[in-house]
Amino acid sequence: MPKTSSFSPAPPLLCTPAAPTIFSFLSAIRLDTHVPLRFTATLGDATRTGQGLLPPLQALRPSASSVTIDDLRNWYNAADKLGKPENYKKRIVEVANGFKAGEQLSAQALTVMNQDTFELEAISRLSQIAQRIGMVLGKSDENITQFLGKIYGITFNTQQRDLTILQKNGEIILNLQSGRVQTNKLTPQILQTFEDANTQIDRILTKSQTQQIDIQR
Repeated sequence: MPKTSSFSPAPPLLCTPAAPTIFSFLSAIRLDTHVPLRFTATLGDATRTGQGLLPPLQALRPSASSVTIDDLRNWYNAADKLGKPENYKKRIVEVANGFKAGEQLSAQALTVMNQDTFELEAISRLSQIAQRIGMVLGKSDENITQFLGKIYGITFNTQQRDLTILQKNGEIILNLQSGRVQTNKLTPQILQTFEDANTQIDRILTKSQTQQIDIQR
């Protein structure tokens, strides 16, 4: 009978010509609630995902029987980029070593692994959209691009892989330094807001291209 590799995670590290239609869109949506994407690591939360933002984790992630050592390597890399403390990453290494020795991954370890990789993917997606908004609507000065709306502000440096998203009141929603998470208060609602803005940009750019084609005819 295979052994089960237990996992007791450390506490999450949480440091407490423009298109006017897009400006209006980003400015009009106000978020009064903050439900962090950061998940607790209890078995009672095993089925909790991004509040309906994405399909359930079980549909996206490997089951205990299909986990590979590559999944555990990806977990370690995700934890590193999320800014997890060293003792947290050390426990991942211990779990991975036990897995290689034939121990079965526990349900709790699987849940935490899925949560970390889900969180990183959500942050990566938001970063991509934020950079696109900055490129289309913002102003660039050398390597720094800035966009300032009525609700959200975006600043990023692609060379140094720095990104900051903040609200009008100065509250930092997401801060990346050299590609690593320093502050993360991302919520499913905020990510959906940026997804909708990205869709609006697609529509405006498509309409603009169509108008240019009509003019050239």
